[in-house]
Parts: sequence; C-alpha cells; structure tokens
Amino acid sequence: MGQYHCEPDEEITSVETFNLNVEGREVPFFCLGTLIYDPEEKEPSKGRLLVFTATTSPSKVSTLELSMLASARVKGCVFSLNIVNKKIVAAVNSSVCQS
Repeated sequence: MGQYHCEPDEEITSVETFNLNVEGREVPFFCLGTLIYDPEEKEPSKGRLLVFTATTSPSKVSTLELSMLASARVKGCVFSLNIVNKKIVAAVNSSVCQS
C-alpha cells in the first residue's frame, strides 16, 4: 500500500482513479479531493485537488510508491470527482468546475 500524509487539518473527501497512455503504456493515476477544516466556518472555503501516479517499488513487490504530479488549491471542499473526456471534473461546495 502507498501512503500520503495530508497537511494539518486537511482531510481526503473524494478519490477517482484513471489510466492514461504515456509513451505507449497504460499508467495509473489517482486524483484526490480534500478539504481543509476550519471549525469557525459553516461551509469549507479551502481544499485541494491532488494528482498522483503510483509505481511498484523495485525492492518491495507489494509496496506502491506515490508521486505527486500536480496540486491545485480550490475554494471549498471537493465533494466528488469524475473523469470526463480525459479531464478532471470536481464538485466543490455547491459548484462544479473543470481542471
């Protein structure tokens, strides 16, 4: 299993996986949506979209190594993720945006 440690007060709220053809081979990717919790807020105002790739460690067959490829801050909680036409679509608070 691979591991990722969030920032303080950050929680993972959604996960989407997808494969892309990179240089002739299928590569797995993971997109995580998060929120950054602030107890003073009624609705979250901060979160992130994180994109990782995972490779098997050459020294440990059952261990995945996660590599973060991209990170983007969003203005709220990422409640849901989906892949549409090779684009990441995120439902953030009460909005839907495309990255």
